Amino acid sequence: EIHNPGIGVVCTRIEQAWKNNHDHANNEGSEYWTDYTLYSPQLDPFSGSYTDQTKCLNNDDDGDTLSSSNEPSNDQGNCTSMAPYSNLRIHAGDGFKLLPKLPSNSISAILVTFPDPFPKEDGKQWRLIQVQTVLEFHRILRKQTFTAGTECGGIVKSSGVDDTGAGIFFLATDHDGYDQWTREVMDQVNHKQHNNHQSPKFRLLDPCPSRLEWLPAISTYEKRGWDEGRSTNLSCWMAMEIVPL
Repeated sequence: EIHNPGIGVVCTRIEQAWKNNHDHANNEGSEYWTDYTLYSPQLDPFSGSYTDQTKCLNNDDDGDTLSSSNEPSNDQGNCTSMAPYSNLRIHAGDGFKLLPKLPSNSISAILVTFPDPFPKEDGKQWRLIQVQTVLEFHRILRKQTFTAGTECGGIVKSSGVDDTGAGIFFLATDHDGYDQWTREVMDQVNHKQHNNHQSPKFRLLDPCPSRLEWLPAISTYEKRGWDEGRSTNLSCWMAMEIVPL
């Protein structure tokens, strides 16, 4: 969900970027997006000794992978620039209300980045991440399929969904309470009292895929959080389905 003022900013930037590129169509150096900062551990005051060696990955032909369609800008594969997406759509409304309109098993990734934490005790009911929301996430995400009674390596290839195409729910938040809240909600969803099939619906990915694949830019909000002493918590869960032998 993007609130209305945010929609205005996004549309203005898109319009201006298109105009700039159109005016310099014959200039090979023209670019759509130039006012962003790509993530690197050196810029993150909370990264410690962590070094992300993952290169920017190429899109597959149908454009459904999590990573950008951008080629690395040099031989070392460091991602120093990104081209615009050709498949961007903006829903100017409540993102939760859009979920029921999406087909089942159709989405490769859901990104929830820096949601409103509603930090007060009486505001938790308004948080985006709730049991019903996560159940909708599971419905629309593609599933990694496992055979009942085996470890997670027992993928059922005959289901038509393999591990490379499984959908992932990504969360980025600098509010520790919201991060813990989400983990508790995911545990509830995986618990049989919220699951008629009595089998887990999500598998925690630890560590997450490199953020260069799904959250490559540092937003103004994230940078402000760093300046105020808040680190970014990244969590990822893969949608899964257990099938009987």
